[in-house]
Amino acid sequence: MSSKEHTALSTDSNSLTQRSTVLTLAIACGLAVANVYYNQPLLADCSKPNPQSPISFI
Repeated sequence: MSSKEHTALSTDSNSLTQRSTVLTLAIACGLAVANVYYNQPLLADCSKPNPQSPISFI
């Protein structure tokens, strides 16, 4: 095994940092997409006028 192969196969702190960064970004992207899909059913309710709001009296 050459030193280049050994370096590519080893799990050093840099590789662990990259993995944790990728995992963090993947979770953040997943939460952002989930937020968009979670809010879609609520949009119809949000678009209805609220009779108790002060804006509806103007």
